[in-house]
Formats: sequence, structure tokens, C-alpha cells
Amino acid sequence: CRACEGVEDDGPTVKTAPMPLQIIPQGIVTPGLLAHVAIAKYADALPLYRQEDQFARLGLDISRGTLAGWMIRVAKACDPLIDLIIEEIRSGPIVNMDETTVQVLAEPGRTNTTKSFMWVARGGTPGKPVVLFRYHPTRAGCVASEILGNFQG
Repeated sequence: CRACEGVEDDGPTVKTAPMPLQIIPQGIVTPGLLAHVAIAKYADALPLYRQEDQFARLGLDISRGTLAGWMIRVAKACDPLIDLIIEEIRSGPIVNMDETTVQVLAEPGRTNTTKSFMWVARGGTPGKPVVLFRYHPTRAGCVASEILGNFQG
């Protein structure tokens, strides 16, 4: 264009911003849709098969297998955050832990009546508690050991 004439020596006139980082590289899903699916599943207790039905009513063909794969990738992306939460839990003078049974309906190699466990750890500095929930198929002490690490309390 006329406004750009004569500026070739200064380098490219039009600059393009780099693409934002994606939770799933080269994936088509946006961070907003990932957040929507995760909140619907974990905060609103809306199973993936019902979300699949909702998307179908909107004309979107997104299988529950795809949704589950996305949630696995989101969980892996949250690992550094989980590590920081555990570090913060250990930073306080006291750590409270407990485990409670949960029933998982479809878990490979286990019947739908087998008990699994949801572990909860609470710690951190007084006045600013941090809470972590962690699922594990057993009540094994390795879960507590992993969370507590070298905590001396």
C-alpha cells in the first residue's frame, strides 16, 4: 500500500504475534472449551456422556472418548500446579490427611463394586490453608508418603 512504500529497508511492516500456547499442541480444542468441559464434569458433576449428548444437540460431533482424552491431557498439564500445591501443604506446621471410599463404576480390571479411595490433604500456612484431593484405587500408604514427602511437622 502507499503508506508502506519505502519502508522495505526497515524490515517487515506487518508483524504477526506468536500463537498462544495450547494445552493440547496442534489440537483444535480451545482452552475455553477445555475449561468448560472440566468445570461441567468436576464442579457440576455432569458426566462426559451427558456432555456428549449436549454437544450433539448443538450439532457438534464430539465423542466422550475425545472428551475423556482432553481431560487426561488437562490433568497432565496441571501436574506442575499439583506439585506447587503439595509444596505449599508441606510448608505449614501441620498436615491433616484422610481417605474416604468412593465407588468407580468402570475401572479397568476392577468390578463396579470395588472400593477406591479419595485422599484429602490439608496444610499450608495458618490462615491460608491449601487442600488437595487425590484419587487412588487403593488405601496404600504410598499415597500419603507421596504427599507428605519429607514433612517433619
